[in-house]
Amino acid sequence: MSLKNSKQFQQQPKILKQIEIFAPWKPDIVKFETPEEFNLYWNKNSEEFEGLSTYKLNLKYKIPGFKISIKTINNEKKLTLIKDYSIKENENENENEKTNTNKNELNLRILALEKQMKDITEAIIQIEKFLSPEN
Repeated sequence: MSLKNSKQFQQQPKILKQIEIFAPWKPDIVKFETPEEFNLYWNKNSEEFEGLSTYKLNLKYKIPGFKISIKTINNEKKLTLIKDYSIKENENENENEKTNTNKNELNLRILALEKQMKDITEAIIQIEKFLSPEN
């Protein structure tokens, strides 16, 4: 390669590759209590689901214990719900234990407050007896 060719190479404008940056997709989340509730919504609003990937569907639509999947059956795409195994039973048990612990603590506080109220009521009765003119 000659020096002349290398100068031409250096003089050519450099074309930088452009990376297209997309804004994050932050949909309004739609929550359902049961798969049946989701199915009713899907039957009424099926056009909302067209063209969305399973990733986007799972970001937008929340069904406890389930994830949305798209399966191709007989060359036809169909939405299906699959069990979400990422939620562990231990996590649910820990939540229940925390709730029970909080309930027990609240019950103990209520009992202590009831005892204090009873003591205050008895003290007020004693003061009333002492101050009454009948003595």
